Amino acid sequence: MKRFNYISSLVLMTMIFMASCAEKERIFPEFETLEKGAFARVVGTINGPYGQNFNYFDVPGSNVNMEVEFYDENQGKNVESFTIEVAHAPTNKKAQIAQTTSANFGTSVNGLPNAKFNFTFQQVLTTLGLSFDQIAGGQRFVFNSTIKMKDGRVFNSANSAAALDLPAFNNISRQFNINIICPSNLAGTYTSTTTGTSTDGCCPEVTTVESIVTLTAGSAAGTYTISDFSAGMYKKWYEVYDINDAYLAEKDRTKNKTIGTITDACGNISGGWEEPFGEDMTITGMTIPSENKITYQWENGYGDKATVTLTKQ
Repeated sequence: MKRFNYISSLVLMTMIFMASCAEKERIFPEFETLEKGAFARVVGTINGPYGQNFNYFDVPGSNVNMEVEFYDENQGKNVESFTIEVAHAPTNKKAQIAQTTSANFGTSVNGLPNAKFNFTFQQVLTTLGLSFDQIAGGQRFVFNSTIKMKDGRVFNSANSAAALDLPAFNNISRQFNINIICPSNLAGTYTSTTTGTSTDGCCPEVTTVESIVTLTAGSAAGTYTISDFSAGMYKKWYEVYDINDAYLAEKDRTKNKTIGTITDACGNISGGWEEPFGEDMTITGMTIPSENKITYQWENGYGDKATVTLTKQ
């Protein structure tokens, strides 16, 4: 038993010695032959009045700004220029929107060469030769940047490692996006004017009614609970069927089916649920931000239909 332990110990010591020698000999000699590039790091965040976004409804007031600092093997001093190109995927248009050279670099708080940029929504549209009618909420602009070194080498999304996209690097040398968003703020009380026609024998003529409608913001962005989709029309037509003040005052949506959820998707209004008489009902319309108005049409399974105009109080 003792002899076995001695031999085992000897073998173990030999293996450790060999591993140790291999470790010392292997010092990654290829490191010095690797190409050293550069990347641009965002200092802080890309931000503006609407975050890293443009507001579809506010072209004049939408902008984003950012500061970048340059990293390379010589503390960013080997970077000669930095260029940014913008593209709008739906139209396949792209163009250079900014370029700066080392002669114009400043110094970041970290002591590295830096550059600052501000892009306005209108500037992007002008650069790409786009009109407002050619864009839509929910789309985005894709920005690609390129670093040129003083020795002529170029680094961009085509030859920069994807690992540089990790949050720790906060790198924009590859690509960043500015989204076109549609902030929705429709909650409130509205006066309404509704004109419609019913298929019921009670009311064969075109009817117009005025009422008060309330929109309450839902838990999901752009969704709202509407207090009465018919905007007073169901009471006008169907009070004889108990669609009266007591019915409309009921806040339980299972008991008052004029209550439902509508959605604002970049100015497009939609909704649909089962109305008081058990038929499916649909809503389609649009917002008119410049006039603080919403207009929509609703129609139920019987063919009753109306056009509603809501004006915010």
